[in-house]
Amino acid sequence: MKKALLILLAGTVLVCFAACGTATTDANASSAQAAPIANTDSEDVPAADLPMLIINDEAVTVTAADGFNAAGYTGRICGATATYSFQSSTPDVTWSIYVLDEAFTDILRYLSQAHTPALEGDGTLEIEEGKYVYIYCSDNSFTSTGAPTDATLTINYAK
Repeated sequence: MKKALLILLAGTVLVCFAACGTATTDANASSAQAAPIANTDSEDVPAADLPMLIINDEAVTVTAADGFNAAGYTGRICGATATYSFQSSTPDVTWSIYVLDEAFTDILRYLSQAHTPALEGDGTLEIEEGKYVYIYCSDNSFTSTGAPTDATLTINYAK
């Protein structure tokens, strides 16, 4: 009788853990799109884990801190086909802009090996709606010994 009770109890515990694990995974999947990546010091961050925010007719400011712990990358989705201007706040930091047809799902440190930047530094780009825009800041947790700089990159809809 004790063995039967122990087996029943163990089975119940396993079912409960399995159900909790599924709910946690689903919650993490939906929150990954809404919240920035927090405190990951690994350069093996999959690009798919980046929060993809929309750029369109409102100015967007990206800070060096946005991608500091995610191999220096910040992700955006273009919300409207237009010409966008990219303006850095400081010449000390290099910004590389990658524009892709599909989300980059590999580890971020491979993005620069797999693709050529559409723009490096200040300038303008014609970007189509639905394109994936990855912004790389040269000042990140892998190139800096301290905290991120106050450098920013402003993306404006060029009217």
